[in-house]
Amino acid sequence: MEKPVSGKQASPLSKVAVRLLYPYKENVHTITSDNGAEFAEHEFIAKKLKADFLFCPSLFFPEKRIK
Repeated sequence: MEKPVSGKQASPLSKVAVRLLYPYKENVHTITSDNGAEFAEHEFIAKKLKADFLFCPSLFFPEKRIK
């Protein structure tokens, strides 16, 4: 079990993401996230997992929609 990553720092999140997904590397083809600062090291994650990293437009996530 992995301890949740707190804050919006990119380095801890990217390392935990790689550590959790690495055993499934052959099945991970794309990763989709929002444009949060915590994904600043998306290139590191994509390179380690040999996967594409995609960003959704901000309006894709319901909590960010303009009402």
